[in-house]
Amino acid sequence: MRRGGSNMYVTYGLMAINVIVFMLMVINGAGIFEADAITHIKWGSNYSPLTLSGDWWRLVTCIFIHFGIIHLALNMYGLYVLGVFLEPMLGKVKFILAYLCTGVFASIASLWWHSEGINSAGASGAIFGMFGVFLALLLTNLIPKQIRTGLLRSIGIVIAINLIYGMRSGVDNAAHIGGLLSGIVIGFLFYPLLKNNLKGIKNQFSLAAIVGVTVLFGWLYLNSPGNKLAVETRRKALDELNNFGFADSEKYLTKMNAFQELETEALAPFNETPPLSDTALLQKLNTVSVPKWNRILEIIEEIKNYDISAKEKKRTELLIDYVNARLEQIKGIEQGMKERRIESNPGLEETNKKIKNLLKQIKELN
Repeated sequence: MRRGGSNMYVTYGLMAINVIVFMLMVINGAGIFEADAITHIKWGSNYSPLTLSGDWWRLVTCIFIHFGIIHLALNMYGLYVLGVFLEPMLGKVKFILAYLCTGVFASIASLWWHSEGINSAGASGAIFGMFGVFLALLLTNLIPKQIRTGLLRSIGIVIAINLIYGMRSGVDNAAHIGGLLSGIVIGFLFYPLLKNNLKGIKNQFSLAAIVGVTVLFGWLYLNSPGNKLAVETRRKALDELNNFGFADSEKYLTKMNAFQELETEALAPFNETPPLSDTALLQKLNTVSVPKWNRILEIIEEIKNYDISAKEKKRTELLIDYVNARLEQIKGIEQGMKERRIESNPGLEETNKKIKNLLKQIKELN
C-alpha cells in the first residue's frame, strides 16, 4: 500500500460519476426505484441491437448506469469497500485501468451469453473485476500471510454468495463472471509490477499492453461476422426508440400486444388440425373469430386518439383496413358456402388479395 502511493481519490471520483449520472437520468425520467428501459438505452446501456451494430462505446458507458437507487447503492458500497484495500495497493492508474478494462470484459461476456439480446447496465461487472484483481493478488505472496489468509477467506465467501444470488432472474451473472475472470488475469499481470515496484517505461508498457489487448478483444468481438448486426437491425432498433418519445408510446405497445394475442385467437379456426369441416369452420368463424375481430376494432379505435409517432399512426390506419378485410373474408366464406362456390368466388379472391397486400404494407412498417 505504501508503494502504491495513492489515497482513495479515484474511488471517490468513480462513485461521484455514478451518482451524478444516476441523478441526471432520474431528472430525465429514468425512475428512482423502477427502471425505465428506454431512458437507460438512450443514456448508454449495453443494448445488444445498438452495441453490436456500431455503438462500441456502450461497453464502457453501461458501467456507469444503474437500474434504480437500490442497484446504485449496493454497487457503490461494494466499490467503496474494494477501494479501501485496492486503490492504495495498486495506485491511481492501475486502479482505474483495472476498473474500466474488467468492466469492458464484463460487458462483452454479457453480450456473448445473452445471444438472444440484452439490455444491461451497472457497475457490478467492473466491481466483480476488482474482486478478481484482489483475489489474484491474495493468491500471491505480495500480501503478508497473516493478513492474506483472512482476507482470502472473506473475499471468497463474498464472491460465492454474490454469484449464487446472481443465479436469480433479472441478474446479469454473465457480466459478473466475465468481470471476475478478467480481473483475476489482470491481477496476476499486476503482480510482478507491484512486487518489483516497477516504474517508468516497463510499467507503462505493461499497462498499455493490457489496455491494448482489451481494446483489440472488444473490436474483434464486435466486428466478427457472427456478432456484428446488420444496418437494418440497427435502424429498426433506433426507430423503436424514437417511437417512445411520444406520450402514449408505452400504452400503444400494450395495445399492440393485446392485438397480436386476439389476432392469433381469431385466426385459430383456419389452423386447426385436422382441418374443420365447412359447417364447423363457419360456426367457429362466427362464434370465435368475428367477436375477436370486433374486439380488435375497438382497441384500434382507442389507439387512433393516442399521442404516437406518424409511423405508428400509419400502422393503425392499415390495421383498421386489415381487420375490416378479415371480417369481409368471413362474410365471403359464408356467402360462398351458401352458394357452394368458395373456390371460385371473385369477391372472396379480391378480399384475400387485399389482406395479403395490407399485411405486406404493415410488415414494411415494422
